[in-house]
Amino acid sequence: MNHDSKSMSTSAPASDSSTLRSQAPPVADGLEGVVVAETELACVDGAGGHLVIRGHEIETLAGNVPYEAVCQLLWQGRAEGEALPALQRALGQGRGLREAGRAR
Repeated sequence: MNHDSKSMSTSAPASDSSTLRSQAPPVADGLEGVVVAETELACVDGAGGHLVIRGHEIETLAGNVPYEAVCQLLWQGRAEGEALPALQRALGQGRGLREAGRAR
């Protein structure tokens, strides 16, 4: 086996960076028109200044609907019914546990 430097190359050939750039896919400027995900939870109209959560304008929810009802709306698609008092109790108990942990 011949080990002289003339017959054996240990480095990869150098690449021309302009060739690599020309082979790369084109990159669009900005995100206009790009759909990141589809959801039924919310609709955001940033240009119009609107946020709609499951069909309800955020202004009608904020300050008018209990926190637990908004949670139920997000999680189950509705903000009323028999399950709301149980959810309010469960979340209230969770807050009590967290506050008790802070007092130690």
